[in-house]
Amino acid sequence: MDIEKEIQQKMRPFLPIKRVFDNEFISLVTELIFLIRSYGIDKVGFSNIKKDYKLFISAVHDGWKKAQIKISHNVINKLSEIESLEIKKKEFHRQKNKDAKQECINKINSLKSEILILRRFIDSIVWTILEDEHSTIRRLPLDDNLDNLSIKNLKEAIQTLEEINSNPFTIGISSDLTTFIHTGDLLVRNYFDGTLSIVELKTGKKNLDFCDAANFSLHSECPIFDEQYTKELSPVDLKHYQRTKKQLQHMKDVTNTINTGEGYDHFHKQTVKIQDNNYIPNYFSEKIMDSWRRISLGKLWDIHVIDECLFIGTYKNVEMGFVGFNSWMKVSNFNGTVFNINDSFKLKLTKPLLNLNLPNETIKDILLGEFIVVLCLDTEKFYNEANKIHPGILKRKRVTNSKLNTMDLVTVNGEAIYSENNGQEIYLGTGFLSRIIFDFQRPKNIINWIYKDSDVKRRDNREKNKKKKIIQNAKKSKSKIAKLSRRKQN
Repeated sequence: MDIEKEIQQKMRPFLPIKRVFDNEFISLVTELIFLIRSYGIDKVGFSNIKKDYKLFISAVHDGWKKAQIKISHNVINKLSEIESLEIKKKEFHRQKNKDAKQECINKINSLKSEILILRRFIDSIVWTILEDEHSTIRRLPLDDNLDNLSIKNLKEAIQTLEEINSNPFTIGISSDLTTFIHTGDLLVRNYFDGTLSIVELKTGKKNLDFCDAANFSLHSECPIFDEQYTKELSPVDLKHYQRTKKQLQHMKDVTNTINTGEGYDHFHKQTVKIQDNNYIPNYFSEKIMDSWRRISLGKLWDIHVIDECLFIGTYKNVEMGFVGFNSWMKVSNFNGTVFNINDSFKLKLTKPLLNLNLPNETIKDILLGEFIVVLCLDTEKFYNEANKIHPGILKRKRVTNSKLNTMDLVTVNGEAIYSENNGQEIYLGTGFLSRIIFDFQRPKNIINWIYKDSDVKRRDNREKNKKKKIIQNAKKSKSKIAKLSRRKQN
């Protein structure tokens, strides 16, 4: 790698999502942060939440619904503008007008960045609906990375959602507006009956007929239905029916997994069990808030080390961050990938920025690049810290199993980190890294969570029980000796 590319790579985590935000977009972002995070509390009043919880829930939903409508119309307008710019770009290319063509490209990229930010705001609502449970969120995407965002689909969703969202205790979200839901067209949650459903929007007689047939096939599990129903279909219609049935099967599996905690995961192609419900995280959000206050008062930088392995730098500007953090890495001898907290806008399965336990103003400053937060987890120090707290809890080795995607594993010097549970090797995926970097969860919290279900804990419990029995036996022996001694004296 040449020096220029190396510098660009090191500079990347300190750069804002977008070079310049216009005043109109800043106003929209400010309004949306309020609608999504504060509208319900502001409308009902914090002291009245417990007094009238139903009113509070309907007010929260109202804020989300308003936000979704604003985001939908903004995204549609931006998509329409992109379509016009693409036509102009081709024309400028034909005319060999490089400057005008590049201006179109820059504007298109700027609009795409704004659309991404707005869609992650919708992601924030979905994460809140699903109680920020990573394992639940990871059930919703497919591994094909399809993105069906289009003006037509959004307009159809808006019409249907208008009716669904007329119920104050129900919230419906357009799947296409999110960055990660590849299942169905709408995600619908009724707060008080606790149901979560995925809705597929179908129009046209053929679509509806195939949908009805596929539903019957799935629910009846009739062994001969598909053969009888499809025998006279044309090859094109057969593929259409099979695609419809596959979509409905996926919806059924996802809904079942989310509602029951167990089921088939189409993203990882395996049966899974959701465990987050028993997981109580500890966060270091207060450290970020402390730094934001200091920098707001005029300080140019602030740094933290969390649990000996997570290094955090906060800065007022790009130059200070680039020089300061890289110098700190060099003198402190810590290594790892450096992330900007705003990378969560590009990494679809990370917790959205709006869901962090930070004030609205802090969220806004981070988004606009006025408060830079970078984080680096040194995986070797994490590995050593874990084994210092719970000796033997983590092991590592080079992975040769082709079924394991080594790009999705946490590694130290090319060796994958794993723990053992009932004799099985449980590898640490990048989901653990995501919880630390983008959730602000303390590394020790993750370490203790791994320990909770590990063979090391079972071993430690056996050792504790042995010691307990030895102590109990010693007490019994001492008591017997004392009794014998008293008898002799008598």
